[in-house]
Amino acid sequence: MDGQELTRRMREALESLIGTVSIEIGDATTFEQQLGMDYLDIYEYEMTLEEEFNIDIADEDGIDEAKTFGELKAIVERKLKEGGR
Repeated sequence: MDGQELTRRMREALESLIGTVSIEIGDATTFEQQLGMDYLDIYEYEMTLEEEFNIDIADEDGIDEAKTFGELKAIVERKLKEGGR
């Protein structure tokens, strides 16, 4: 899967949770400040991504430090390269 496909699928998963957003979602988009997501919203999104991509994201992966779409995308990319579950 290339980077564009990953980004598209992650955006679709995000919009399925929070609805269509009025801003362009890019790597620098912040979950809390720009998208208005709280901790539970972000957690639910992470769970959705785990299911979508058949991966496990653990605390050790730096998930708690991921504040932007790009930071979370980097974690998902790394987990996919590791082979998923």
